[in-house]
Amino acid sequence: MEIRASSFKLRANAPKGQKRFPISDMHDCPSKGFLIKNNLQQYKDYCDHCIGWLRPVLEQAGFRIDHEHNHQGQCWWEFREQENPSPASETGEVSGQHDVRHLPHWPQKEHDRFPEKSDSDKSQ
Repeated sequence: MEIRASSFKLRANAPKGQKRFPISDMHDCPSKGFLIKNNLQQYKDYCDHCIGWLRPVLEQAGFRIDHEHNHQGQCWWEFREQENPSPASETGEVSGQHDVRHLPHWPQKEHDRFPEKSDSDKSQ
């Protein structure tokens, strides 16, 4: 299954033999993109607001989350059922050529990475 929008792709597939899980590759965030394109000032960690509200909602719904963003309107999300022991996918493993981490400038920007919470993190 694949859902397309102008700025992101959401896939629900997995490497052979593993449970399906959604992957989201945001190539052009409408919110951050608007701020950048219009040269508007924004909070240094503006992109952190997504993980701040999505992680608690998705964890409550039974998912584990890995997320990374580059503060330039591109990000990557991976959601797995809590009982799915699979680690986060490698670049291109699930999304292929559409993986946002394949963008030429992806490794050159500052990144924030939010890996799946460990058991000790969940009590906070």
